[in-house]
Amino acid sequence: MPAGTDLAQLAEKEARLDFAQLESLRLFCRQIRKCHSDSVNYFQYKEGFQHYKDKEPFKVSVSSSATCVLSLVAADLWKADAKTSLKLIRRLLPKLTSAGLPKNNAFTIAWVLEAVTALERYANPPNQADLKRIEQMESMLQKTIRTGRGGVKIADYPPSAYLTQLVVRALDKRGKLNDKLRESVEAWAWAELTRQMALVQAKTKTADPFAVAYLLMLVSIATPVLWFAVRRWNLAAEPPALSLQKVWQCLLLRI
Repeated sequence: MPAGTDLAQLAEKEARLDFAQLESLRLFCRQIRKCHSDSVNYFQYKEGFQHYKDKEPFKVSVSSSATCVLSLVAADLWKADAKTSLKLIRRLLPKLTSAGLPKNNAFTIAWVLEAVTALERYANPPNQADLKRIEQMESMLQKTIRTGRGGVKIADYPPSAYLTQLVVRALDKRGKLNDKLRESVEAWAWAELTRQMALVQAKTKTADPFAVAYLLMLVSIATPVLWFAVRRWNLAAEPPALSLQKVWQCLLLRI
């Protein structure tokens, strides 16, 4: 790539669509929205959702219910009444595990907490027992970040970019990602992003483009906006862990 190339302009130019493509995209999105509710509700089971249709034993899946709730809420298609919404919250809150994972694991707790956050504005007010359980879950997730020094893991596995962004996302939506936690996540995410980008550039089989995407989500949440503003005007100076220009270059040209 020639020196001085503006990667942001390059990305914008390559992503630009003509009128015919825009019209095709508009119709495609409209069709998806038309089928959205029916496609998701196909997996409905009692107040929640199954992992797949008619899976035995019949039960509400934590991650599937959370995914479906978030999808419908984001599209303003959640139609359950306040009583049913609270019933789903109370079905999810006691869940300690899912997918055969250890009890009180970050994956399960984060999905439950994010689903509860999405449902709260549709549901009847929770009682004191509900609020106490929510506070416990928030504390559990905060502890996973502290013990992992910014990265979140399960059991003896190394910290995961996906799992970390899931936990950070759940806490951030509830205003429970305090400055100290945010700083530790920022430090871990930039260091891990440096490692992942090195793997991408080296074209190794262990390179993980999805980890890069999750890490970019993390740094966008944890890194102060002012830092990005400064970097936009001063790309010549190297940041603490990694050049943003290098990140975009690898994403645009390597992945």
